[in-house]
Amino acid sequence: MGNLIELQLYITSGTSNSEQALTQLRIAMENLSSDDYRLEVVDLKNEPLRGLIDGIVAIPTLQRKNGLQTDRLIGNLSDKGVLDSFLSS
Repeated sequence: MGNLIELQLYITSGTSNSEQALTQLRIAMENLSSDDYRLEVVDLKNEPLRGLIDGIVAIPTLQRKNGLQTDRLIGNLSDKGVLDSFLSS
C-alpha cells in the first residue's frame, strides 16, 4: 500500500451540480482500493466556515491530499477522463 490519499468533496446539498459531483465521484471510486483512499464529504450548508478555512472558492470542489501535495478539481465531475486522471495521478 502506498500513501493514503485523502479526498474532500466540498458540496452544497440540494444543488444539482453538487449531487452530480457526489454521484460521479462514487462511481469513479468503485475502481479504487478502499485501502488507498479516504473520502470526506463536506456540506457547506452545514459547515459554512469550513469552506473559508480550507480556502474553497467554488462549489463543488474535489480536493486530493497525497502526502504534502494538494490538488483541486472544480466542477460537477462529469468528465470521466479528467476525474479518473485526477484520482490516479
